[in-house]
Amino acid sequence: MLDFPRNRRQEYGTTAPVSFPGPVVETFTAERGAARAGLGIGERDEVAVLSLGGMNTRAESRRMARAVIRAWRAYADRGARLLVLADRPDEPAPDLRDGHGHGGTVVWAGVASDPGTYYRAADVVLNDAMGSAVCDPARNRVPTVALLDAGGAGRPEGASRTAAGPVR
Repeated sequence: MLDFPRNRRQEYGTTAPVSFPGPVVETFTAERGAARAGLGIGERDEVAVLSLGGMNTRAESRRMARAVIRAWRAYADRGARLLVLADRPDEPAPDLRDGHGHGGTVVWAGVASDPGTYYRAADVVLNDAMGSAVCDPARNRVPTVALLDAGGAGRPEGASRTAAGPVR
């Protein structure tokens, strides 16, 4: 959408003024190495960032966080870190607490005043697809995975839980 006027040079049947605000996100100022050093992350460390927000007010955020954290602890390499940028739930269930399982470690970093630093430091960002925050890392060329709540919110009528079938 941001490149619409440049790539769509044809006449349309409307005379209504259309404005394009330009990039809706800022370019991250921190370089990857500096962002990692500032957060105490080594150059070769494996790090993902989960950014959902609204953990205490949105049930779908808690469901997505729970699914990602369970998968991270089960399948991520030992020593890999998942930094969760969100309010810690008021009463976190055992599977949402800090710590590690058989695989990666989960660290609740809280709400960051500068999430761009975390995004730049990450190997991948996992973000809620229903918000505009997914635009920040994607615009800045950080590998990004957009998440939808498997509990039903945001899923089109009749759509399956996953394209490949249920996750077991």
